[in-house]
Amino acid sequence: MAESVVFDLRSKFAPFLLGVGEEIEYIRDEFERMTAFLRVADAMEETDPELAVWVKQVREAAYDTGDVLDMHVLLLGHHHGNGVLGFLRKVALLGDGLRMLTLLDLEGTQLEAFPNEVVKLCHLRHLSLRRTNLRTIPKSIGNLQNLETLNLKHTQVTELPDEILKLQRLPNHDNNNGIVLREVGKLTQLRRVHILKLRREDCKVLCSSLEKLKNLRSLYVSAIQEDEIIDLDSLSSPPQRLRMLWIIGHLQRLPRWIPSAFNLIRVSLWLSKLRDSDPLRSLQDLPNLANLEIFKAYVGEELCFKAGTFQNLETLALATLEELIWVRVEASSMPRLKNLFLVKCKLMEEVPSGIEHLTNLEKLDLSGMPDSLISRLNRDLQGGDYWKVSHIPEVCIGIWKDDDWERSFLS
Repeated sequence: MAESVVFDLRSKFAPFLLGVGEEIEYIRDEFERMTAFLRVADAMEETDPELAVWVKQVREAAYDTGDVLDMHVLLLGHHHGNGVLGFLRKVALLGDGLRMLTLLDLEGTQLEAFPNEVVKLCHLRHLSLRRTNLRTIPKSIGNLQNLETLNLKHTQVTELPDEILKLQRLPNHDNNNGIVLREVGKLTQLRRVHILKLRREDCKVLCSSLEKLKNLRSLYVSAIQEDEIIDLDSLSSPPQRLRMLWIIGHLQRLPRWIPSAFNLIRVSLWLSKLRDSDPLRSLQDLPNLANLEIFKAYVGEELCFKAGTFQNLETLALATLEELIWVRVEASSMPRLKNLFLVKCKLMEEVPSGIEHLTNLEKLDLSGMPDSLISRLNRDLQGGDYWKVSHIPEVCIGIWKDDDWERSFLS
């Protein structure tokens, strides 16, 4: 019944309508008028289309009034008795009534921890925690399935849980991703950013936001689909504290700012399909790079690690490079390399030329590599060019079997 909308609204706020002045009395009278109208309209709505429009408008007015009273009650919670936390505890105990709150503005309160009571407000659409002392957002934020806006500006929040991705109720725009990415730039204390399902048209907005994140340490960017191009060139310079970078998606070229990201210690490129004749050029002089992963990220026959490059690299993984035939390692390249993974590079028939220069190599892992490469390596270990690989303590062979890698060791 349409009348029930107003009835619920009245019962919801009945405790606050007693003895609180002329303004509230006015609201009480408005409730009475709404109730009387809807009592008659319920009987006629189905046979009178014009009346149905009026019923809809009154019903929406009731909802709007509820939002206004939500704010009134919250203001009472701010200024009386036990403060906002005490008020929220009362909300949690009052059942479905006050849990119908759709807007919660806690701006400027002395919150230091996210109130557990908030995640029980299942109808909440707008939540502002601006200018609080909040430091973390719990995983339970994912319970607020109706949440449309979350304001964390001028808080101490530096990370967002993955559960934030469950919140699908963004404004009904074609460019929702752009709106969200623009908001990321307001969280200036963020240290980790994970962007999933990125579209090419949103890359400039993302870059604009990233330029504001001076404390960013870790950036993970994944395209909406494998062939979607990721263009991060609009970022004029990288966050100077950036340490870890994952890019998953088609790159026409590596971002121009990569060589100046001096604090990078890990770079992981997936599905990049780079065709640059020298894709390593942008990475080779990064002074702190210790871990490099290139997974289905290069389309070419040869990779050359030039003399004097990758001075602090400790782990290198080359995987599913379908056109790769040769890998060359020049003297004094990768002098600290400890772990080398070659995975599913089907055209490679030899271990990297110059592997003997990697004197600190502790592990060579060959998984899903051609039989011809494994056979030649076996011959080297049993005589042949034994000197090329004799310095490697562990040589591991991986074969895909029963949905897992089955590994054996050569000696």
